[in-house]
Amino acid sequence: MFRWPQQIISLFILAIVFAGPAGAISAIEESEKAVGKKMGNYRLIDQDGVFTPFYTFIGHPVLLNFMYTNCVGPCQIASAGISKVRKSLNPELAAQLITVSITLDIDRDKPHILKEFGYGFTDSFESWKFARADEITLEKMIADLGFKYEKTEMGMDHMNRLTLIGPDGIVKKHFYGMNYDPAIVGPAIKAVVEGRGLSEAISDSLGRVLLYCSNYDPITKTYRVDFMFVAIVIFQYLLVMGCIIFYFRAGIARIFMKLIKRGDYKDGV
Repeated sequence: MFRWPQQIISLFILAIVFAGPAGAISAIEESEKAVGKKMGNYRLIDQDGVFTPFYTFIGHPVLLNFMYTNCVGPCQIASAGISKVRKSLNPELAAQLITVSITLDIDRDKPHILKEFGYGFTDSFESWKFARADEITLEKMIADLGFKYEKTEMGMDHMNRLTLIGPDGIVKKHFYGMNYDPAIVGPAIKAVVEGRGLSEAISDSLGRVLLYCSNYDPITKTYRVDFMFVAIVIFQYLLVMGCIIFYFRAGIARIFMKLIKRGDYKDGV
C-alpha cells in the first residue's frame, strides 16, 4: 500500500495549523495551554436556578462549551452539533456523559431563559446543564480554559469550541468549529472513559483553521463566510504544498516511477 513520507504529512499538518492569521494562531495557542489542567470547583447556577458546583460532575466525562442564547447562528449550530454527538453515543456511554453549556451573557441569560433555549436541543436536563455564573467565576473559567471572546455592539465575538473533560476533572481535548463530528468526538469520549490517550486527527487541525472563518455581518445580523480569509488560506496551502513538492521532488518522482513500472508489469502479464 502506498504511504506518504512522514515528513510530508508532518509539514502538511503544520501548514494547516499555522496558515491562518496570527491572531487565530495566538488564540489557539492559549486555548491549547488549558489541555492537561484540572478544572476548578466553579460555582454555577443551572437552568432551574439550582446551585451546581462543577465538582458535581467529577466521575463523568464532560463536554463543555460557552454560548449565549441571543447568539445568531453559531451557538445554535454548535448546540445542534452537540445534540447530534450525544444521540450518536451508545446508551451505556451516553448515560455517563454530562454536557455543560455556559452562557457568556450573564446580564440577559437568567435561568428561565437558559431553560427555554435548552429545550430546543434536549428534553432532559439531567445530563445536559445550561448554566450561568457570576462575573468573577465566569472570567476565571474563561482564563483557566484559554477561551477568547469579546463583547461588541451586535453581541459577542467568541471562539467556536467544545471542550472534553475527563472523569478525573482534567481537560483532555478541544474540538474547534461548530459542526462537531460524532465520528471524532464519540471515540474521544470513549477513550477518556477507558483511560486511554487521545491522538490528533487532520480534521482537528482543519477545525482550528476554520475557527475564525466567519464574520458577523451587522447588516443582515448573521454570520457569513469570510471568503477573502478562505482565499488567503488556500493560497498559503498551495504555496506551502508547492514548496513541499519541490523539496521532495526526487523522492516523489521515484515513487511514481515505481507505480508506473508496477502497472506496466501487470499489463504485460
